[in-house]
Amino acid sequence: MTRLTLIFLTCFFLTGFAFGDGESNYWDGCTSLKSSIPISTLNALANDASTNRTVRAKAIFTLFANYVKAGCSAEDIKRVLTDTRWLKKSHVEAIQNLDGWIPLGFTGHETWVCIELFPLKWDPPYDQWLIYFSMTGRGRSDQEAWAFLRGDTTLADSPKMIEFALCFPYGKRFERFSTRGIHICHAGDDSVSHDLRWQ
Repeated sequence: MTRLTLIFLTCFFLTGFAFGDGESNYWDGCTSLKSSIPISTLNALANDASTNRTVRAKAIFTLFANYVKAGCSAEDIKRVLTDTRWLKKSHVEAIQNLDGWIPLGFTGHETWVCIELFPLKWDPPYDQWLIYFSMTGRGRSDQEAWAFLRGDTTLADSPKMIEFALCFPYGKRFERFSTRGIHICHAGDDSVSHDLRWQ
């Protein structure tokens, strides 16, 4: 069983639900990371090895929540992720075979990608900062996902980021960003609670 498979299953059992587009007010959520911190400052924080993992991960989450837009191109990404050295300390994987649950939609014409930010050699249980996103085109590779995040405009068929989701540690909050809006769900104070409240 791969590391990502374990992460998928963790998310599945922590939440006990799947996203469904038919919920009323599904896309009218607000991010918890609303911020006017400049892109340059957030990129600097993300790459500051002298600060702690949580601060760096939250800086990247804040970049995505405030400046990355669903439907964006690699060129658009480059304007936000201006310094992607932090990717070398993160795990990026294009998901070829799904064994579990992820907080994204499915059309059959996309590739799902998981970014685990600053993974620890021995992660405390469920302590992962995860970003999932889908990009146009089936069967894209890890290398293509990396290149897209670095703003490579030469990728075949000029892929777009369809949507993305920010998954906070311990499964307590998930924020899914689509061209239709933002969907939020979060758990209670118990980190293994299955009683999710819709917001």
